[in-house]
Amino acid sequence: MLLTNGRIDRIADSLLEQLESTLKSINKDELLKSWKELPSPIKSKVYAIDGSRSVSRLSGTVIYFLSSFAVGTGKQYRLVYANAMRYNYGVSDQIIRMQMETLENMLGYLAGKKLGREGLVLMDGTLTGSIIRPPVYPKDIESMSILRSILEEDRFDDLVTQFIRELTKHYSKVEKELESSGHSDSPLKADESVKRFEMEYLQKTIFGYLKGKVRVKVRMEDIKRKSVPVTVLEKAVENGKSLEKLVEEIKKGEVEIYVSREDLLDALHVLLTYLEYLYSLDRLLSLGKVAYVAKSFYTRNLAERLGLEVVDTALLDIIMRNILGSEREGYLDLDPIRPKHEIPDYLLKYFKNIEGILSNGINIAYVRFEKGDVIYMVQSNRKIEEILPEMLYHKAGGYLRPLQLAHHGVKISYKEAKANLAILINMLRAKDPNLKIFVKYGRAPLE
Repeated sequence: MLLTNGRIDRIADSLLEQLESTLKSINKDELLKSWKELPSPIKSKVYAIDGSRSVSRLSGTVIYFLSSFAVGTGKQYRLVYANAMRYNYGVSDQIIRMQMETLENMLGYLAGKKLGREGLVLMDGTLTGSIIRPPVYPKDIESMSILRSILEEDRFDDLVTQFIRELTKHYSKVEKELESSGHSDSPLKADESVKRFEMEYLQKTIFGYLKGKVRVKVRMEDIKRKSVPVTVLEKAVENGKSLEKLVEEIKKGEVEIYVSREDLLDALHVLLTYLEYLYSLDRLLSLGKVAYVAKSFYTRNLAERLGLEVVDTALLDIIMRNILGSEREGYLDLDPIRPKHEIPDYLLKYFKNIEGILSNGINIAYVRFEKGDVIYMVQSNRKIEEILPEMLYHKAGGYLRPLQLAHHGVKISYKEAKANLAILINMLRAKDPNLKIFVKYGRAPLE
């Protein structure tokens, strides 16, 4: 027995104490005045987007399937992507996460574009999450900065602008595929571009002349850190550098380290994948009306302002129950938030819509679409009061019907993923028996 009556009583007493403390600490009348009635629905054209993924790790190889689905005013659209890569802790997971969000953003843009400026695109999740939860960890930011130091600024900028031009052409190609069949199985470009960009930007200028590890000076200002990253220190120490020499370099603002060919190739792969992600988000934000709806979140914007140790949804539920005796429908509009971000300035300058949202702030509100239902977080590139009537036109059962349909339509089932994985493994073995080594050992789909 995991729970005794005594333990249940102690848990209940602890929660009641927190509830009473919260109610004493807040100005309920002031907060209730801020809770607004839902506006009348206004007919609107809409597309809702959701994504799904399935990942398996076999003998050091990651095989994964990604899908995004759009449903709304017009025909349905789907993007799918299957790929295999050498498993690299910290890089593989980041790339897959970026690519999943890229598929959603890309389809949101291409579907929303067909609705025109007055169309509404609904996304699952949060816009702040897409910016402050960078799909690239600080370590990867550092590796891109190292790559930039080696290529030098002009050459690095050439690489970025060339890839962005290619992405623009690629989006036109995928758009035509969606027009003709509603489907594309080759929506992502970064993976197939790595080898070509390696030959053009690394092989000729670096790999062709230097063997083994490459010596490079890394500027602290590029890494955007007040302290020296541990990864930089590790690379310096493992190459026999003394502490005194390291301190001297840090004071000068540059640390000399050695990086391997594999380090640079991983950095290039992450860079292209990250650029493709940022491009997709920037295109999505170029649309007139984009709204993100989060089903589960644990933000404390409002609670922290009031000095309370609860999440915002719990705070609002406490007030509604305590004062009105019910969970009233309505919404609470908050001031725009300006998220902190880890996007390097040398990349951000290429994406003006993301730069604009960081400067102007993300509009945010807590919304209960129906009495007795849960509270959702809504974020948008437009004022919430402007787009809420259009969102309410698609309300069904306390939620938004297009998002429900997108969620059910995109899901990659365990059975489907397992069947496709078996087909791929059998085809690889038939193609060349030596490929068996990459798929011989493994685990069930991880996600």
